[in-house]
Amino acid sequence: MSFATAGEALHLSGGAVRIEFTEPFYAGLAVCAHNNNNIEMAVFSNVEITSLQTPTGEPVKVESTLQ
Repeated sequence: MSFATAGEALHLSGGAVRIEFTEPFYAGLAVCAHNNNNIEMAVFSNVEITSLQTPTGEPVKVESTLQ
């Protein structure tokens, strides 16, 4: 996951383990209470999944943290 405040460049968030995916694959967001007696709810908004490009125009491998 990457994040940035307004006007700031994107920064990688958290640790990362590189996994190569072959198409087709699916991506999603999830929430976990980490306590099976609780139910959690979250609202995700303004979420985009986009292809990143390097300055040379070659595709970038997107890095993500899975837990």
